[in-house]
Amino acid sequence: FEGPCVPDPSVPAIELSPRWIADMRALLPEMPAARAERLVAQYGLARDEALSLSNDLDVARYFEALAGQQVAPRLALHWLTTQLLPAARERRQELAGSRVTPDRMATLLHMLARDEINANAARDVLAHMFDSDDAPEHIVSARGFKQVSDPDALEGLVEKVLAAQPAAVADVRAGQGKAIGFLVGQVMQASGGKANPKVIRELLVQRLAQGAGRE
Repeated sequence: FEGPCVPDPSVPAIELSPRWIADMRALLPEMPAARAERLVAQYGLARDEALSLSNDLDVARYFEALAGQQVAPRLALHWLTTQLLPAARERRQELAGSRVTPDRMATLLHMLARDEINANAARDVLAHMFDSDDAPEHIVSARGFKQVSDPDALEGLVEKVLAAQPAAVADVRAGQGKAIGFLVGQVMQASGGKANPKVIRELLVQRLAQGAGRE
């Protein structure tokens, strides 16, 4: 239709005030693109990470609930996308109806961040959390998942592994960096998975440096 618009005398004029427009805009849900931009600015996520989260409102809300409980955003994102979501899908559960609430997941991640448990133990605890309402701390205690970080308690295991793996020791001293990872894994295995891998690595580096200095 072309030509001038003629007002219909039977239709009253509608005036939309700026205040009314702002109120209506506030009632609209946050759009995925806008949510992604906010996640980038607020949590320092990469744009593709933020877009992926924003495509599912429940997942985005779960992430923000974790970050809101002083869980580092990178840690929250990593465990949400690589551990929690795959485990929920495997059990055919939705996050919103899962026993693994943001509160419980945040507790688990705080224990991990404080080195009270290692990543392997955290994955085991997470699996139990889907089937139990017990607090993560109780699961850790009841199943003996608490991490051993005392260097004195780990020194003996390190010495035994070094004595049993002369070839790997020689590889490390020859500059083959991957061999140190093998030795860490051997000590972890000897500890039943309870040792702190960071402490193990430090002890191995110190012990190997001492040995090299005596040669």
